[in-house]
Amino acid sequence: MRARNGKIARLPKVIREQLNQRLADGEAGETLLEWLHAQPEVLEVLIRDFEGRPILKQNLSDWRRGGFRDWEARQERIETVRRIAEEADDIESAAAELPDRLSAIVAERFASLIAATASVKDWSKPRLRAQLMELCGSVASLRRFDQGVARLKLEREQLDLKKAELALAQEAQTKRTHEQWREWTDAHTSHLLKTSKSPEEALRGILILLHGHADEDLIRRERERNHAKAGLPLLPDDATLLERTQNLMQARAIAEEIRKGGAQESQGQSNPVKP
Repeated sequence: MRARNGKIARLPKVIREQLNQRLADGEAGETLLEWLHAQPEVLEVLIRDFEGRPILKQNLSDWRRGGFRDWEARQERIETVRRIAEEADDIESAAAELPDRLSAIVAERFASLIAATASVKDWSKPRLRAQLMELCGSVASLRRFDQGVARLKLEREQLDLKKAELALAQEAQTKRTHEQWREWTDAHTSHLLKTSKSPEEALRGILILLHGHADEDLIRRERERNHAKAGLPLLPDDATLLERTQNLMQARAIAEEIRKGGAQESQGQSNPVKP
């Protein structure tokens, strides 16, 4: 796969991923060009690297035949890896009881063989004694196998129990940590409100508590940059707390999807699977 250096190839990965998904969804070229030129990151790249020249229909067509095709092939490889992993999970789940069932079938066969020996009246013949000893050895091996399976099952149950205990301990620790954090923030905020000589001083202390600094312009720029990366508009200053929370959760969800997509892409490249 050759490196690409056109206008679209120079765009940030998050924009290229969104563009590829929109192409896959069948959006029209005019709509895509309008959307691209509305993104601050796109304009920044065009101004920095291409003297402000816009992305043209030809650029989009070239990307459809090049970078988008590569993205589709990569998505197919990722989907193949995901499907194989799901099939492996299904097989593992179905095979969990297979040893016990096979053991039962073999035990039934042995029982039939042993029942057949009831008709033997004379065990003095070496051939019959050899057959009987071989059958006894096989039964003993089967018994040892059953004991091994039972021991492994017990060990797994003990491991599951330890995992459950560890999960409970971690949950309790997280709860204690959250409670300690709330107590600390309540105490610190109360202290700020009591000792501050003005609302401005109290606000400065709260900003330092939340962001590590009190530079409101820097906080706004960071918020604008994070929203731009997620492709979300920045809310107005008079937005309600609920609107801000919804917007933040949406931005976090988009960032998480992008992060997962990058991890799956890396996995698909490191372990290529032929369709």
